[in-house]
Amino acid sequence: MEKIIDHQLSIDENRFHFSAKVIYQPDYNESIIIGTPEKWNYFLSNLFESENYIAYHICSAVLPIDRCNSVTDFKKVWKINNLPKGRSGFQYDTGNKRVYLGIIEDGIKDAFFRDYSPMIVLFPANDRIQDDTLYNIFREESHIFVSDVDSRRIYARLNGVYPGVILVCFFLEKGTVNLNVFKNGLSQMIESVSVESLYYETDNLFWRKGLI
Repeated sequence: MEKIIDHQLSIDENRFHFSAKVIYQPDYNESIIIGTPEKWNYFLSNLFESENYIAYHICSAVLPIDRCNSVTDFKKVWKINNLPKGRSGFQYDTGNKRVYLGIIEDGIKDAFFRDYSPMIVLFPANDRIQDDTLYNIFREESHIFVSDVDSRRIYARLNGVYPGVILVCFFLEKGTVNLNVFKNGLSQMIESVSVESLYYETDNLFWRKGLI
């Protein structure tokens, strides 16, 4: 287990943000943060357990364009990241990077315990997503890696098309581990659950593919 310190919480009408710093055990030799606290997954599962949503893992693999070829284009994100094959696989270029994007559909009960992606979109079960619409949003926003700014932009675009959408993002920033959750009226939902479960001083770290 690692030591978790400097917990920070902010909540507004549509956004929940929680962050903390990880202090590694003395025998840990790496200098990078490799995951987010595992108990965050349980918090999210409890928060949305009664919601009738379908989860979509937004999976991505980012490579320099000069390392891409017909082989990487054929593999798509599934084989590049060693993922189970999901729904549509797309790709787009932004700057000197090529982004391989894919969607894996999942049940709300298990979604937060998968290592597929640091970005999960929840849609009402009766409001099926159009894959091309989702792809175009990420391409037009030049999405590469999840960040605070990136997640705000993506949510604004998604919410403009699907007002009932929920966006959950895990990311690393300035030496902290971070969780962003976006939903219309989210502050009222947060009042119904205990955020104390996020304030543990030690926890295991949970790594997701694509977490940068």
